[in-house]
Amino acid sequence: MELPAREFSTIELRLIERLAGHMLDELRTAWMPVLPMDCSPVRTEANLRFAAVAARDELAVQSTVTIAVEGFPATVLRVLMPASSLDPVRARLQAVLAADDESARRDEPSWAAAWRAELEDVPLEVTVQLGGAELTVSRFLGLAAGELVPLDVGRDGPVVVRVEGHPRFLGAPGVAGSANAVRITEPA
Repeated sequence: MELPAREFSTIELRLIERLAGHMLDELRTAWMPVLPMDCSPVRTEANLRFAAVAARDELAVQSTVTIAVEGFPATVLRVLMPASSLDPVRARLQAVLAADDESARRDEPSWAAAWRAELEDVPLEVTVQLGGAELTVSRFLGLAAGELVPLDVGRDGPVVVRVEGHPRFLGAPGVAGSANAVRITEPA
């Protein structure tokens, strides 16, 4: 759903506040078995550019909820929480899991297994920089097609394997079949 390019009216803002109030009531009820909490709206931000929930590179938990109201097209609401906001209650979450009935845990996969199954299909960007070189501007401007630029990493590496921009492994460059590849040698 595309947001209007105008400011929300007083009626629209009141409707948003009421919806947020109902959502926070449901959130409070859902968390009651784990941790009693008091949820209240702090402020409303109509411009998405100013609604900062987490830093770009911060790990976050996203819940997707489809809202269906009769006579209107369904709308998707995404609730985003920085994973670090769960740190204070992580021990309680694990205690609740441990307190579950043993037979229920045998019949259903644990929450960790369910999360793992969900996360296995998430695409990740994996990049490897094969090396670098320092050139003067005159040398750079003098480069021609076919010239070789020696890199600061040898054929055996090590090269840094980055996952989502973060260094995770060291590896050795090579070839697998007809494709360029990198063999993971150790954690970064």
